[in-house]
Amino acid sequence: MNMNNNHTSELSLSDAYRDAVRISSDGTESGTAIELLTALQNRISSASLFSSNDVLDDLPTSSMPLLSVEFHLATALSSAPTQTSAERQVNINRSRDLLYGYLRKLDDLEGVLDDEPARYYKQMLEDEEEDDGEGNYGKTTRMTPTQIRETKIARYRARKVQREEFERLTALRERRSRLGVADEDEVDGYDGDGVDRSLALAELRGYAFDALDELLSTRKELDMLEMAVRMENERGEMQRHKGETYGAGGGGGGGGYDGGAPGPSAGGGSR
Repeated sequence: MNMNNNHTSELSLSDAYRDAVRISSDGTESGTAIELLTALQNRISSASLFSSNDVLDDLPTSSMPLLSVEFHLATALSSAPTQTSAERQVNINRSRDLLYGYLRKLDDLEGVLDDEPARYYKQMLEDEEEDDGEGNYGKTTRMTPTQIRETKIARYRARKVQREEFERLTALRERRSRLGVADEDEVDGYDGDGVDRSLALAELRGYAFDALDELLSTRKELDMLEMAVRMENERGEMQRHKGETYGAGGGGGGGGYDGGAPGPSAGGGSR
């Protein structure tokens, strides 16, 4: 555990980010990914790399991918295996908070979130503040079924446009590299930093769409986990009660077996 953190602290922030995202994307070492991304998040916070007063144009291109650390940490937490529903609930709640934090960060940077994801993000925030009448928040929506369907279609179309833009910019960067174009020279209206910056921005927007989809499924999963945790707690309480009853009845002849029928070996006989 410490070896991973020491390794991360020796790398530059950009290299540590690439290392952590590579491990997280692999999906087989979620525990390691969570460690590395948490350590990276702490380093970014300690360095005061970003603030609420930031303007997108002032951010160095190399720092832009680091804005997505919370998103990657959220996805690592949601994919991490757990032993109980209660542990899963903790992970999903933390993941949910990180996803909202990521979207809030992009929303604060004017010009990052496109209209459709920004509108849907704000709608989700309103839903989170909506009380269902029983003191539960975030379990209802003000949108009608028709509005939900229209929003889903609009989000799908916006996501398709974003993917096409990302693919176009990726192809442009690969073409520049293949042709050996100097950074200061322009191709299709972009110099080297221009295409890198536009690509980083397209990637952040893509993660925003993924975050919105993840928040939708998270809301449903948390409802199911709430039920599962309650059932696990009740089952644990029943087992504890049975254990106490058995202990109070003594160890002879199965007479302490919760007052029920004797077990298979009761009476000393065998089949």
